Amino acid sequence: MQQVNRPFQAPGVCFICEASPDGEWVDTQRFWEPNGYTHLNGRKYLCEGCITQAAKTIGHVERDVFEHACLVKDNALDRADALAIRLAQFENFADAVKRIEALFPKVVEAPVEYIPEVAAINTKEGTITIAKVPRGRPAKQVTPRGLNSAAE
Repeated sequence: MQQVNRPFQAPGVCFICEASPDGEWVDTQRFWEPNGYTHLNGRKYLCEGCITQAAKTIGHVERDVFEHACLVKDNALDRADALAIRLAQFENFADAVKRIEALFPKVVEAPVEYIPEVAAINTKEGTITIAKVPRGRPAKQVTPRGLNSAAE
């Protein structure tokens, strides 16, 4: 079978509805030649309308409905991919937070009212200067585990 723009051979009508409507056609590449002559003798063609009706009868959908469903599916897959990337970013962020918590256990475990601000980080000495300590406490230096092994 093949798609054609119009019937080329006799009888030049749809084998089902026996009409010649505008639209796409299917050439079945078969011939109808019963014992005796009828007005349908010749090549068997099927018009788009009859094919559509037959397809709907057995549960198939029209082309535009199918194409729309494909677009919706593609959009959903694209969004799922974007969400997977975003999730991976959050997982990486969570891992980083865990590593930071391991380095600064006292800061992380501090009460909510004690939220220090980092004033300076000295990577050579492995110290962090915390400023604006609440309740009149002086600024102090904290040496995180792992930065200065000699201080541990």
